[in-house]
Amino acid sequence: MLVKLTQFKDRFAPVGSFRANVLTLMTGTAVSQVLMIVISPLLAHFFLPEDFGIYGIYMGILGIAGSIVCLNYEFAIVLPKEEEEAMSLVAISLSSCILVSFLTFVVLLFVPLKLIYPANPHAISNWVWVLPISVLAFGISGTLEAWCTRKKLFKESSWAKMIRAGTTALSQLLGGFKKIGSLGLIFGAVLGDFISSMAMLFIVPSDDFKNYLSSRPWKNMAMVAKKYIDFPLYSSSQNLMNAISISTPAFFLTYFYGAKIAGFYLLGIKLIQVPAELVSRSFRQVFYQKAAEVHNEEGDLFVSFKSSTLNLMKIAIVPSLIIFFFAPWIFKVFLGANWETAGEFSRWLVLWIYLNFANVPAICCYRILKLQPQLFKIYFFYLLFRVLSLWLGGLFFSAYVSVMLFALVGVIFNAIIIVFIWRRFRDRLIPAAPG
Repeated sequence: MLVKLTQFKDRFAPVGSFRANVLTLMTGTAVSQVLMIVISPLLAHFFLPEDFGIYGIYMGILGIAGSIVCLNYEFAIVLPKEEEEAMSLVAISLSSCILVSFLTFVVLLFVPLKLIYPANPHAISNWVWVLPISVLAFGISGTLEAWCTRKKLFKESSWAKMIRAGTTALSQLLGGFKKIGSLGLIFGAVLGDFISSMAMLFIVPSDDFKNYLSSRPWKNMAMVAKKYIDFPLYSSSQNLMNAISISTPAFFLTYFYGAKIAGFYLLGIKLIQVPAELVSRSFRQVFYQKAAEVHNEEGDLFVSFKSSTLNLMKIAIVPSLIIFFFAPWIFKVFLGANWETAGEFSRWLVLWIYLNFANVPAICCYRILKLQPQLFKIYFFYLLFRVLSLWLGGLFFSAYVSVMLFALVGVIFNAIIIVFIWRRFRDRLIPAAPG
């Protein structure tokens, strides 16, 4: 039986192929996400919705700072043909990470907490000082993961994902058992990020570190930083706006309806993202490397983009429909009647998650083809309409309607992201292959 399974795997995903690399990364992601599903009923038992609401504030602030921690230079690491140029990008990325982490500390030192979170500054006072450490760990991990992607060290990246998931799960369960409230969720996440980033330092081959130091990457940092200036100017701004727009529900829902409602939203979105993250993060990492390679060799990038987008849509359609129709019942049965509201939110959020899942190849192609200015404009209006949906929903409607409006805005703009670049390929405004 084992021999037959091995033979099937070798036929379906030969070693070193695109499918094999995706499956390798998915192994780590799968373990992480399955672990999250397994412990969710326990977390729902140990922690109150209000605890998840405060945890959502932490994740929102970390997401905003983390979106610019390396100024997005880490996304450029896979692109250069020359190894020395890629190493210079690693140096730039790590330098930016240290700088942004230090600036985060300075902001927290001098800016009153009521300006950071006016709705309830006391709620963040117990943990806000761990943010600089979290931001630093986030940046180091992202940079080393990008290097692993360039070097096709997908198995090593998979191990790092499992280490993060295991550390976070065990720490949060321990915090729940000790009944320390939202601090248990927050410090579990902090510890998971920190241990994962340290693990990445040991996972990257020692020869890469030797080559990195011998190449003296800092000598060309200014020139390389200028060459890839679109990443901090546009990609970093886009990621910042996207992080703000993703984080706004935690802030607005807490402000208008209280931390309990924000907690329902956080657990709802967290659980429906599990099946999407199972594929999309691994797929993004492998597709980005492969697509950059195709583009550098002047291959047909449109074929890769089109087939990948359609395949992702096919993969996600059935799970999305199940969640849309049955999420309230699923949450009630597995988490308890107190969490049924999270299921009501999830049935609308899954529509946004579906198209967000399918736009992975599109986002990669915007970066590879240096269409960041166009993507920047889309994200600007995306953020504007998301904020408006939550603000108007909070003023005039229930929490349910606010979440529904927020999700529908996500559906519209993720569709725009895909359709725009699809039409650019179709109209040959971007040559898909050399003539």
